[in-house]
Amino acid sequence: MAAFNDDIYDDNDVVPVFQKAPALYEPLKDKKVVTSLWFRGNVDRAQAEREIMDDSVPGNFLVRQKDKSSRLFAHSYLSRTKQKVVHNLIELQSSGEWNVDGQPFSAVGLDDLVDQLQARLKRWRKLADPSPRVRDDVFQFWSEIYLPHLNRDQATMHLAQCCDGSFLLRSSSTPNCLALSVKRGPGAGPQSVYNGMIVQSQQGCISSFRN
Repeated sequence: MAAFNDDIYDDNDVVPVFQKAPALYEPLKDKKVVTSLWFRGNVDRAQAEREIMDDSVPGNFLVRQKDKSSRLFAHSYLSRTKQKVVHNLIELQSSGEWNVDGQPFSAVGLDDLVDQLQARLKRWRKLADPSPRVRDDVFQFWSEIYLPHLNRDQATMHLAQCCDGSFLLRSSSTPNCLALSVKRGPGAGPQSVYNGMIVQSQQGCISSFRN
């Protein structure tokens, strides 16, 4: 496979068996795609960039339809090296072969393609390994950090009185997720608290804030 630009791709990809989508494959009818947290449907470029930049964590990404097409998609992510949102064009050709940025890409379905793109992100969403002190503090104070009995409103009111940077985790009704609440601004009101989720996925843990 040809080398791609930017930090999402490896320079020396070797594909033993080149794969393509099965006959009559329709990404928008693929339950693995349409139920994924990363699939945002028919949103435009500007909205995609706003959603990704809300959290401003390198590796944040989403996949969206392009021009309302059922065969053109964009993989949009926050690049660590470029410090901006990068958009990769994904095209499913009538032959079942995939192109990414105009180059052939081996994949079966859109979910498979996205998994491969995310696996190639270098040090995806990983700013640094936690220091031993931070790791030890989390273990020591886990009973104060993880408060499964609190609901969203209770967590918000609890953190509104805390210092900036305070956070807690609680149970979530979404499978493979923990609810995350973080004090991320000045003041003591609920507007200073961001509520989101930590999602476990094949690519690691994703943080997603939605107030």
